[in-house]
Amino acid sequence: MTRRDRVIFVIGLGAVILVLVITLSPTPVDRSFRDVIAHAIDGIRAVPGWGWMSWAWLDRFANVLLFVPVGLVLIRWLPRAHFRWTTLATALLLSLGIELVQWVLLPRRTASISDVISNIVGVGGTLIVWEIVQRSRTRGEVERQR
Repeated sequence: MTRRDRVIFVIGLGAVILVLVITLSPTPVDRSFRDVIAHAIDGIRAVPGWGWMSWAWLDRFANVLLFVPVGLVLIRWLPRAHFRWTTLATALLLSLGIELVQWVLLPRRTASISDVISNIVGVGGTLIVWEIVQRSRTRGEVERQR
């Protein structure tokens, strides 16, 4: 394992641990910041064109962003063969597992299929960006060899 691989592994592991702490804590992590977040949402909604902003939208967006590092970790360490589908399937199972734990074991948490969808959108978006970057790198290397 190269130094770069070790650094990526440590950052990725930290990100996955953070995701698990946030999603599996007994109470929602935003509970102590609800008033601040609600005030911020009200401020954003006051800006012309941003009236659509809501707590639900912010929650979905946060779930998308939360799974971007998970997608990066999965892309990096899952087998390369069929890694796109393997990455999405693994993320789906992880997200369903988190929601199941919330539903069964964490009464103050709310399990939601919209969270699962948002999480998969985060990983899927990460896959798309990853593909674009990889193809750009490959194209750049081919052009440099000419």
